[in-house]
Amino acid sequence: MLKKYAFTCLIRVVFSSVISKNQKSNQQKIMKKMYILSLLLVVFSNTIYSQTNQNSETPKSYALGNHLNYFNTVSFAKNFNNEVNINVNENESYTVNLYTYTKNEVIGKLEKEGSVFSLHTDEKGTKGYLIVSADDNIVYKFTTDFNGVLSVAPADINSVRCHDYHTGVNKLPKRDSADKFVKEEAVKSASNVSALELESLPGSENVILVDMDGYVLPSGTEWNNGSSYQAAALGWSEEKEKLIWAEIAEDFAPFDVNVTTKEALWDAAEKTNRQKLIITSSRTFSGGNGVASLNSFGDNRDSVCWMWVTNGFTTDEVGDVGSHEVGHTLGLEHQAGPSGPYFPGNDDPSHDGWVPLMGNAYKKIISQWCNSEFDGATANQDDIAIMVRTIPYNADDHSDTASGATNIVTNTTTGDVAANENEGLITTRTDVDYFKFASGVGTLNLTIKPRPLNGTGVILRTNLDVIVKLYDSKETLIATAEAGHKDLLDGAVFNHEITQEGVYYIEVDGYGTGNPSTGYTDYGSLGPYSVSGNIPPSQLSTNDVEANSVRIYPIPTDGAIVIEGLTAAKEYILVNNIGQVVKKGNLMGISKEEVDLRGLQNGYYVMKIKTEKNFITKPVIINQSH
Repeated sequence: MLKKYAFTCLIRVVFSSVISKNQKSNQQKIMKKMYILSLLLVVFSNTIYSQTNQNSETPKSYALGNHLNYFNTVSFAKNFNNEVNINVNENESYTVNLYTYTKNEVIGKLEKEGSVFSLHTDEKGTKGYLIVSADDNIVYKFTTDFNGVLSVAPADINSVRCHDYHTGVNKLPKRDSADKFVKEEAVKSASNVSALELESLPGSENVILVDMDGYVLPSGTEWNNGSSYQAAALGWSEEKEKLIWAEIAEDFAPFDVNVTTKEALWDAAEKTNRQKLIITSSRTFSGGNGVASLNSFGDNRDSVCWMWVTNGFTTDEVGDVGSHEVGHTLGLEHQAGPSGPYFPGNDDPSHDGWVPLMGNAYKKIISQWCNSEFDGATANQDDIAIMVRTIPYNADDHSDTASGATNIVTNTTTGDVAANENEGLITTRTDVDYFKFASGVGTLNLTIKPRPLNGTGVILRTNLDVIVKLYDSKETLIATAEAGHKDLLDGAVFNHEITQEGVYYIEVDGYGTGNPSTGYTDYGSLGPYSVSGNIPPSQLSTNDVEANSVRIYPIPTDGAIVIEGLTAAKEYILVNNIGQVVKKGNLMGISKEEVDLRGLQNGYYVMKIKTEKNFITKPVIINQSH
């Protein structure tokens, strides 16, 4: 502290001397000397901080002092030649030429082609990176700790930017034109929605724009050495571009984010809630097929991410790379394995080939978000837990229990079940969806399979490997159907003989297969689905289905009962055995609700529960021993 105090006093004396000796000098020279001295003070302070907070070994990180002071000091370089020395440790620094200044960001580069320096500050702190050489992996990362101290440390290129994703891949092997995942019939049956008018979740405040119609990169960004850049339109047919959008939208379906091709929606969204993905046929900068800056989604910079399409790419491969790059902007690093930073996935006869989206995602049929549960994982990354820090989960649309199950909409005459009237979404690993229906005797034919998003009629692939369980009215398991880990778009199919008329439930869940070396878990088995088929017509009404889903217990009771399974109840009436109303009250309509019956005489009663559609009648027995 004495050294720091003495140095501060020396600086003050020197400043006074500089000003007095240069009263007749150019003001620019004074400012330059003041700037140099301020940098010396920052460096000296940092050295003191490092000496008192680090051990004798070369520190992994180098403290730069208060993050706002450092950012302002660097920004001050615009007053003279735009050059600033960036210290990365006690003995090494780089001269950066700055070309962009805003109140929240400075961007620059070294003399070396492809280098870039970016520093961004906001209420959360200051962060950034210095890429000296991406090819040689000479990279430094700037982070702010909880005390507001900015530090710089050596980093891997993949921790700050996706670099050389798929480098050297020019022409990928095309899949058989008859491959069911190409789904030409899906293209033919797609609705006449313009490629510029697609949305996956209308109304969400979070927006991912899939831009395939060309883009002009302004000068002064972190891309293309700060130069402007004209990215050409992808130039594919509207049908293929719809499939690309569908692939990306399906990957982000579990989240509260609207994947869209409408630029007006992106323009209207807050900068902190949007990300733009450029998919282009141009090839000017970056040696790979995709590039993005980590954690750039929502940091108020509008830093776009990129996907360059080369010959041989299929629509699903373009979609996978696009989702991969957007994943980086949400904070994801690569899912790495023994062979390098891009895990190539698992192959096994039991499934169609699996790979994490943040690995080498373009080479397999099944690509999912992952939490490093595969054999040989060298990272430990929970993809979804990281992404929901920026884009939250989508709403849970159906109950996780039979008591709150959703009625399947059927044609009461024929028993037909229409897919567009019975839809759901598995949003998390623990999410299950319950549906209920009344069935007569006969063959139950139900298909639960992945569905197109938002009525577009377009679906290419799915992340959802679905498993469905069938229960009777007592919630006893009577049958199971699963997609079988192959032909996932066909979903799970029930052809089950119903021998007794009654109320039944289905439970829809995501599934996995195999073990960590051959298959995949249920972690990333998420996404939208529909229920369709035919239910044997029943004499039971929808009201009967609702009544059978409501339980009252304990019976008998010594003072209070629990009503379980209500979804929209309004009130109850309790009637004794001679028809007198002895108690009534309002209900909240929640899944479990308690009603206090203490003080009533022992005996048999009937409780009538009023719902939005009808009355549900249940017996109640009161037996109070005192």
